[in-house]
Amino acid sequence: MFVGLAVVLFAAATDARGDEESHSVDQLLKRLGLTHLRTVHLEQVVDESDPSDPDSIEMAKQLADLYAAEMMQAAEEASKYERLLRRVRRLIERIPQAKTDSLEAMMLQADYRRAEALSGEWLAHRDDVETRQKATNLLAVLATNLGGQYGRLAARIDRLHAQLEKSDDESELKNIEAELASVRPIAAQTGFFAGWANYYHGVVSSSKPSLAKARQIFHQLLSLDNEPYDELEAEWLALESPWRARTWIGLCLVEAAMGEERMAAVCFRLLRESAAPAAIREQTDYWHAQALMNASSWNAAEAVARRAMPRLSDGASQGKVSLCTALVRGAYCGPGPIPRDALAEMGMTGLISMRQWSVLQEVIAEYQVEVDSDRPGFAWKWIHGHRLREKADAKRDAATYRAARNSLEAALSEKQAKSDLGAASQCRAELAWCQFQLGEFEKAAVNYGLASSGMERNSPRASEQAAWMEFVCFDKLARTQTRFVSSMRRAADSLQERFPMSEYADKAAFAIRRMSSNRDPKSAIVELERVPRSDDGYLNARRDICQLRYTMWRSAEGSKKTSLARSLKADWDRYWTVAKSESVSSRLRVGLWALEAAISVPLDPNWTRQLVAELEMFAATTPELAADFHYIAQMEAAVRGNANERGRHLRWLLENAAGTRFELPALIVSAKQVEADVKAAGDDQAVLQRAYDTYRKLSERLGSDLETLRSKTNARVAMSRLAYFAGRLGKNIEAANLSTKLVEAQPKSREALKQACQNFMNAARYEEALQTARTLLRGAKAGTDTWYESKLNQLRCLKHVNRETGGKVWKQFLLLDPKMGGAEWRGRFEEVGKEFTAR
Repeated sequence: MFVGLAVVLFAAATDARGDEESHSVDQLLKRLGLTHLRTVHLEQVVDESDPSDPDSIEMAKQLADLYAAEMMQAAEEASKYERLLRRVRRLIERIPQAKTDSLEAMMLQADYRRAEALSGEWLAHRDDVETRQKATNLLAVLATNLGGQYGRLAARIDRLHAQLEKSDDESELKNIEAELASVRPIAAQTGFFAGWANYYHGVVSSSKPSLAKARQIFHQLLSLDNEPYDELEAEWLALESPWRARTWIGLCLVEAAMGEERMAAVCFRLLRESAAPAAIREQTDYWHAQALMNASSWNAAEAVARRAMPRLSDGASQGKVSLCTALVRGAYCGPGPIPRDALAEMGMTGLISMRQWSVLQEVIAEYQVEVDSDRPGFAWKWIHGHRLREKADAKRDAATYRAARNSLEAALSEKQAKSDLGAASQCRAELAWCQFQLGEFEKAAVNYGLASSGMERNSPRASEQAAWMEFVCFDKLARTQTRFVSSMRRAADSLQERFPMSEYADKAAFAIRRMSSNRDPKSAIVELERVPRSDDGYLNARRDICQLRYTMWRSAEGSKKTSLARSLKADWDRYWTVAKSESVSSRLRVGLWALEAAISVPLDPNWTRQLVAELEMFAATTPELAADFHYIAQMEAAVRGNANERGRHLRWLLENAAGTRFELPALIVSAKQVEADVKAAGDDQAVLQRAYDTYRKLSERLGSDLETLRSKTNARVAMSRLAYFAGRLGKNIEAANLSTKLVEAQPKSREALKQACQNFMNAARYEEALQTARTLLRGAKAGTDTWYESKLNQLRCLKHVNRETGGKVWKQFLLLDPKMGGAEWRGRFEEVGKEFTAR
C-alpha cells in the first residue's frame, strides 16, 4: 500500500507546482506518520522551489525539524550522523532561514563532542596550556549557545502545551501532539549537552558559576527540587533510560567539582542502587574516582579506588578497565613532575591482574613512564619482570629468564602481594614459567600449584593451565626421582577433581596410566622399602608405598584383596608416625586409601571409627577432599550399622557435593535410606518432606527431559517416586505434572498410567484422569484388579466431567457385572454408584 501511495505522492510533488498542493501532500504525510516519505517529499519541494519564497522557507524549516529529529536518533551512529550533517549543511547553504532552534541544537552537539574531546585531553595532560585554552574558549561559546537553545526549546514546549489546552480541533490537536513528540526529546538532549558543556567549562576554567549552571540544568532534566540527595530513594530516580542515567552521572560529577564530596558519594551510591542499565551501574566506581580526579581531589579519589580494588577480582569489564586506566592517567596527568604513586600502583596492579597488558603498555608509552627493577612496589616489579619474561620468551635466553625470575620474586615479596591473592597468583604463574625454563622444576611445581589455587575462582582457565603445568613439572621430576611419583599422581588427581572436563585432565590421566603400565608395583614397593628413615625422602617413600598398595588393592580379588587391605593398614600406621610435616590434604588422602580398604574386609570397627574421627578434622579444612571423606565415611558407618552417623555424612554430601562424582551415589544411597525411614515413620511430614527433597535432587541429577526419561529406567523411577511423595505432601498439581511427563515418555506403561490417573484426580484434572482410565481399561483384561480399579476411576471422573454419561456407564456396568467385582470391590463401587442413583 505504501509503495502505491509513494508513487502517487511523488507524482503530486512533481506535477503540481503549486505551493498549495505541496503543502497538502506534506500535511497528509504528516497525518499518516510517514516520516521518511515526508522527508523525501520536502527535500524535492525545497530543491525545486525559489529559496526566497516565504512558503519555500516554511517548508525548509519543517524539513530542518525532521533532520533534527533524525540526527537525534542517529546520535550514537557516527557515520549516519555525519551523512545527515552534510544534508543539513546543504539545506542551510541554500536557505539560511531554515536553521531552526531544533536543528541548531543538534548541530551544536557535534561541536560539543569536539569540546569534550579537548577537555578529556587536557584532563589527561594538565600541563598542556594550549589545549586548556582551546577547550575553555570552545566550551564558553557552547555552554552559552546550548543553554540558549535549551531555553528556547523549553519555551516552545510551553507554548505548544498552552495551544493544546486551548484547542478543540481534533486535527490541530494531532499536529500539536506530533510536534511535541518531535521537540521534547530534542529539548531534553539539548539540555543534556548544555549541562555537560557547563560542567566541563567549570572544571577546565575553574568556574563555579558554570558548575552551578550545570547543576541547575541537570536538576531540571531530572525533575529534582532542592531536597537533599540522601533523602532520595534510588527507584524514584527512574534511571532506566541511558540518557537519564548519564544525566544523573553528570550531576554526580558536578557535586564532586563543587567540593561536595559527601553529596557526590551519596549520588554515586544511588546510581549503584538504581535501575540504571547494568553496563552503566558497573561503571560507578570509575565515574566516582574520575569525578574526584577531575576536581583534583586526589586523596578522596585514592580512597574511592582503594575501596573498589577488591571488586576487580571478579574479572575484567569495561568499568573496571576504565577505572584502572583512569587511575594511571590521574597519577601522571600533572600538573608538576611528581607522580601520585598510590594511584599508579593501584591502576597498574588492576590492569595487569585483569591481563590488560596492551592497555597498560599504551598508558606507559603515552606518559613515557620509566619501569626498572629498582622502583619499589608490587606493580612496578611485576611489570619489569613481565617485560623481561616476554623478552626471554622471544630470545630463549637463560640469563634473561634469570633476571625475570629475580624481578618476579622481588614483586612477590612486596607487601601488596600478600593482600591481593588474585594478582599475586598471576605474578606467581609467570615466576613458575621462568623457573620451568631454567630447569628448576620442583620450585616451579610449588609455584604453579599455589598460582592455580589462587586463580581458580576468578580466572578458571588460567588456574587450569597452571594446574597442568604443576603436573608437567612433577612428571619431569618423577622420571628420574621416584620420590616425586606421589606428587605427580596428586597433581593428576587434583586436575581431574577440579577440572574434570579439561583436556589436560585426560592428558595427565593418560600419562599416569602409561607410567603405571611401565612400573611393577611390587618391585617399586621393594625399592621404596629400602629407603632408610634417616633419608630426606623417607616420608615421600612411605606415602608412595601407601599409594602403590592401594592401587594393587583396588585391582585384587578374594583373599588377595583382604591381605592387601591388612598390609595397607600397616603401611598407614608407619606413614602416620612420620607424617606430621605433611600437608593436611596429603594426610587426608592417604588416610582415605587406608579407610576404604579397611572397611572392605572389614577390619577392626574401633580402628576404623577412630580413623574416621581423625580424618574428619582434616576434611574440615580441605574442601577439595571433603566430599571424598564423607562418602567413604558413610560407607564405614554402614558397615558398623550406625544409621545416625551414616545419615549425617549423607546429608553433608547432599548439601555440599552437588556437581561432584559423589552426588549421584550419595543420592541413591540416601533414597534407599529414606524409603526405609518412610516405611517406619508412616505419615510423618518431616520424613515425607526429606524423601521428597531427596528424590527431587535425584531426579534433577539423573535428568528429567523427555529423551532421558524414555531411555533411562533410573530417571523414570526417580521421577515416579518424586511424584508419589509430592502427592503424599499434598503437592497435587506438581504430582500431576510429573505424571504427564512420565506418561509421555512411556505411554504404554501400566504403572505410569495408574499413577497418573490417581494424581490427575487428586489435582482435580478429571478429563485427563478419565482419558487415562479409559486407556487402562482398553489394555486390561475384564475381571482383573487393574480392570476394576480403572472402571472405578472412570466412574469417579465421569461424576465430574459428564454425569449423564456416567449414569449410563454405571447401569451398563451393573448389567454386565451385577456382583460388582465381589467382596473386595463391591463397597467402593456402591459408594460411587450412589452419585448416579440419587435423585
